[in-house]
Amino acid sequence: MKFPKRAFTIIAVTVASNAILWLDSFDRYLSTRYHINITSTLPESWFIPSKLIEVSLIERGQALIRRADDLPAPPVSVQHPTEPELPPKMAQQIAPPSSVSLSVISIDRPPPSQPTNSEPRVLFAGDSMMQGVAPIVISQIKKEYPKATLLDLSKQSTGLTVRRYFDWPTKIKEETTKRDISSVVIFLGPNDPWDITEGKNRYPFPSQEWEDKYRERVIEVLQFADEQQIRVVWIGLPAMKNERVRKGAVIQNRIFREECERFECNFIDTEELLGRLDQPFTKYIPDEKKGQVLVRADDGTHFTPHGLRLIAGKVVAVLGAQTPK
Repeated sequence: MKFPKRAFTIIAVTVASNAILWLDSFDRYLSTRYHINITSTLPESWFIPSKLIEVSLIERGQALIRRADDLPAPPVSVQHPTEPELPPKMAQQIAPPSSVSLSVISIDRPPPSQPTNSEPRVLFAGDSMMQGVAPIVISQIKKEYPKATLLDLSKQSTGLTVRRYFDWPTKIKEETTKRDISSVVIFLGPNDPWDITEGKNRYPFPSQEWEDKYRERVIEVLQFADEQQIRVVWIGLPAMKNERVRKGAVIQNRIFREECERFECNFIDTEELLGRLDQPFTKYIPDEKKGQVLVRADDGTHFTPHGLRLIAGKVVAVLGAQTPK
């Protein structure tokens, strides 16, 4: 049976139209699921229709929420029991003298205790690597500072290269201002070794142009933190199995280290902990008692629980040194 040409054309046009209309969501799915970044191969203008649809849906949802909030609450019928009248003499005995002022004592739940200036107020920013480290750090800090403000914003498949659907510099600025954060811990990088697109400009990876643009985005975060007197702890990248990610990590670590030194921030070197970038990748590190300890996951990027604890221990130590006693 021969497939009608008209039907084929309709199907092809429908598929192509949907691909364009939902391109931003498709790109996000590929990036999250497979670490494939189609932004580096398609012009930025192709993403405009899908971005407009996403913004429109968000605005419509917010309008529906506002409309629901404006609806009047249904009337509630409350029947108050009638109080028996007291005999005149008893009422006079119970009534307080007019010269006595009564103070009202609230028995409601007390307001939540607020952290003092000596308690940490930390924001954790980063990708899936930080998703493993932050909970351990938070658990350790809570033991000593139960009232500390610890905000974990880590999000899988994010970084500094693609800012279209998740913008770390802007997110850090907004959240630190809103929540009066005093320290920011950053751990990201493996999702970044791709071309950077900014408007009509494309900065191919690896190139000097890419390095300069990436450095600008690191500086954007550190300069804001410096102006707001927010301390930054930037975690460097250890050995990586994937060659493209490894090349990126070499460049990124150099940028992280140099800019942290310039802005007087804390840089945590994980190469000494979990393997150097200039040496062959290995999932194990030597241990005096156990011989060899597994610290890296099979994907060659992430970490085992033991590896996460090693990084978290460094972060806790640095944050502890920053926190006034």
